[in-house]
Amino acid sequence: MSFTTTVTAAPPPGQPDIAYAPNYENYQARTTKRLKEGNLPTSVPDGFPKQLSGDLVWEGDSVSQTYDWTYKLSEDQLSEIDLALQHFKGLGLPLGHISAETFPLPKLHPELRKLSDELHKGHGFFVIRGVNVDNYTREENAIIYVGISSHIASQRGRQDNKFNGKPADVVLTHVKDLSAGQDKSAIGSPAYTTDRQVFHTDSGDIVSLFCLETALEGGASRIASTWRVYNELARTRPDLVHTLSQNWDVENFANPNKKFTSRPLLYHQKATNTLPERVALQYARRYFVGFGALPRSHDIPPITEAQAEALDALHFLGDKLSVSTNFAKGDMQFINNLAVFHARDAFTDSPTQQLLTSQERQRLKEELLATNDDFIRQIPKVEMHIHIDGMVTPELRWKLAQRNGLEVRMGNDKPVIKSLDDLKKAYASVISTSKRHQYQHLDPSLIPPTFFEAYYSSHDVLRTRQDFYDVSMAYFRGASEMNVRYCEVFFDPQAHTSRGVSWEDMMGGLRDAQDESAKTLNVKSAWIMCFLRDQSPESAMEHYQAALQYRDIIIGIGLDSNEHKRPPILFKEVFQRAKKDGFRITAHCDVGQQDTHQNIHQLISPSEGILTHRIDHGLNAADKPELVGLITSQGIGMTICPWAYLRRFNLEETGRRLRTLIDAGVKICISSDDPPLMEGTWVMHNILLARKLCSLTEEDIVQMMKDAVEISWADQDVKTGILAELGGDSYRSGIKR
Repeated sequence: MSFTTTVTAAPPPGQPDIAYAPNYENYQARTTKRLKEGNLPTSVPDGFPKQLSGDLVWEGDSVSQTYDWTYKLSEDQLSEIDLALQHFKGLGLPLGHISAETFPLPKLHPELRKLSDELHKGHGFFVIRGVNVDNYTREENAIIYVGISSHIASQRGRQDNKFNGKPADVVLTHVKDLSAGQDKSAIGSPAYTTDRQVFHTDSGDIVSLFCLETALEGGASRIASTWRVYNELARTRPDLVHTLSQNWDVENFANPNKKFTSRPLLYHQKATNTLPERVALQYARRYFVGFGALPRSHDIPPITEAQAEALDALHFLGDKLSVSTNFAKGDMQFINNLAVFHARDAFTDSPTQQLLTSQERQRLKEELLATNDDFIRQIPKVEMHIHIDGMVTPELRWKLAQRNGLEVRMGNDKPVIKSLDDLKKAYASVISTSKRHQYQHLDPSLIPPTFFEAYYSSHDVLRTRQDFYDVSMAYFRGASEMNVRYCEVFFDPQAHTSRGVSWEDMMGGLRDAQDESAKTLNVKSAWIMCFLRDQSPESAMEHYQAALQYRDIIIGIGLDSNEHKRPPILFKEVFQRAKKDGFRITAHCDVGQQDTHQNIHQLISPSEGILTHRIDHGLNAADKPELVGLITSQGIGMTICPWAYLRRFNLEETGRRLRTLIDAGVKICISSDDPPLMEGTWVMHNILLARKLCSLTEEDIVQMMKDAVEISWADQDVKTGILAELGGDSYRSGIKR
């Protein structure tokens, strides 16, 4: 793997050849030269210990064999944290008033006090694991973080003394890469770049980190015992202990009238009645060698060769003796800043950084509804990307489970859900399948359900003709309320026949609901049978042949499920057979997939032999002008579900790609995908989101609806009727202007 390194501006005259990024060859050369020169102290300074002992002396290679530093929160403890969060929010106090009293954790408090003792009297570090950050807003995560920390250490230190250039006591600092929004060379701290942070300490006696998101690659958190590093220096290089315990000229950023102060980096504390003899290290490399836009000031004397060697010795010994805490999303890491120092590996940022949490997506939905956009509410709509198998709401799932005498789980390795309220919470906790690796440190039963786990586990309650009728009518009723005139609905027969459901029950229920909705709700529809791409092409062909007896209600053939290493070309034979038999063809190209551009090309290039009529999702086509050109030149339509992409892309990335497709003239049908698994967002919510993301005018939306009708596979009389409504604007009559 390769990572970039920020270059620091020119150092002051006389500064040794040393940069923020340590160079091992330079370190070795400097060490050899200084040892050759000789005349170095051969014992530690008076009063300093020859060696330290105790639990705070540990090595990365062995500490994991004797110390389990991860404290896993139980379900009861997580529930207590939820109650404490609601309690504090109910007080209406500013965040600065969070304390053990305002964030009460009566059962967890004794455990947190034991962990606090571990910081001072034990190994000096631990990790608290189990908070599902996706269930909370950023503010709520901050409250939980500070609330838990208040039970570990009641007094708050200060991470910084300025905020936006003004004096302030900064307790919380958001550590993230800022180089995407500004010139990387203008950033003065590695904490705000993707560069490696070398070993250092921060302010205060306890330092903690709360992981809200992990990197795409790299970024491991590493810690090392400064006591163990001290022992190594005292044994092999006592002269460097002298150097570290003497005064260093440290830049003073807080006082412009005093450029620097002088102090040691290494302190000795004699034994007391309650505490053993100690040493404490307090330093950050960038104060002496600079970083990026902040080189060591020319107004400060340069460091010495001995100091340069000492800085490198601290880093390379720390690196050699360190351990990675396997810091994962939702983890809180606490370290004794006076006895443990830390570093962070360089990393590549994920394109999905700053995704909205589940709570933030829910708030966005509420904000969009609060616009009271009667135009979008009343405009006649068509929908061509909706999975009837994904329309099992928590309420319907609970009802059908009771009717069929079934247990409810969100996956094979998930616990049984005991109540409807718990089921609703489980739906709200669903994560993108691509994010599962962030929770691999947890027991499988504790990992939030992925989208596909939630999707397929919900099918278990669909057993009878009545079940399929009920789930279909639930969708048709909701669609009718949003003025959907026509829809083409996906169903996945393999997901049901594999459980022993008969074609007669499945298709009978779908047909009954289709007929009923056309008669009573004015919603006309057709069915698209999808093959599961993670099953074999042979199974797809078998199910295709079995479905031919229902071709009077099946209008098209599609492809869905997990796309990883399952390109559409695998199903070329069955697609060609279906086209020859007169069916329309479509296929999912999910967003952010490893081979998404290749998969899109397989579907739209005549040379590949499939040449689909539509693409479902396919938002990444916007990344490649040549793909957009093929789509537009061949009149291939696209079904786009903006809300579904917010688990993969942020708002800006989603909007930019959608705008690219619209501006290129791609004919698009905005649809909803799987509303129960996406904050209950239906087609209307997705159109509202598209309008927000792309600043769509009413004229834009009308044209988009007309395009959607055009790329639908409805009978001509159905198309003519909807286009007449759109052309006459009769739906506008009740809208207040």
